[in-house]
Amino acid sequence: VGRGGAEGIGVDSFSGDAVFSGSIGIGFMFALGLYGGFEATVIFRDEVRDPSKTIPRATYGVVGLLALLYGATAWMFVNSYGPQAVLTAVTEDPASAATASVKEYIGTVGYDIAALLLLTSAFALMLASHNITTRYLFNLSADGILHRSLSRVHGTHFSPHRASVAMTVASLVGLLVIVVLRLDEGLMYGRLAGLYS
Repeated sequence: VGRGGAEGIGVDSFSGDAVFSGSIGIGFMFALGLYGGFEATVIFRDEVRDPSKTIPRATYGVVGLLALLYGATAWMFVNSYGPQAVLTAVTEDPASAATASVKEYIGTVGYDIAALLLLTSAFALMLASHNITTRYLFNLSADGILHRSLSRVHGTHFSPHRASVAMTVASLVGLLVIVVLRLDEGLMYGRLAGLYS
């Protein structure tokens, strides 16, 4: 049962009451935040031949895949420490508790591979966030809510390049504010991640 079993805290001693302890508000925030983004399939409806079929299939497929991945990942993480010890591990070292469990069970090479996958997935997440926000700007502009110039597409690639440039400039301005004011990056990450959720 992982380290929890080694410390005498196994699955048998797990209390069902622990599942419902803590803040229900924070629990809902994390639940919604983890699933945030699946609705983005709708903004790509102009890219497919039959949106009435493709968009629902893609949306349900993403929700199902996320449920499986998050469930399996949470199950492995909790069992690597043990149901009771996992709270202590996360409280003492929230930044690297998950990676420490990976290193213990699959070794340094597995840890390095997991770190590389984590970095590439972080880049993919940033790129996807940029593309989705760009599409929102493009659609809002096409509907006349934002300035019409943002809904113009590239002459060759037919991409919403003006909305993408506007998003890049807005991100750069926000980043410069954080750098110039020397704001705590950890604190800003938590606040901005909560805002995004």
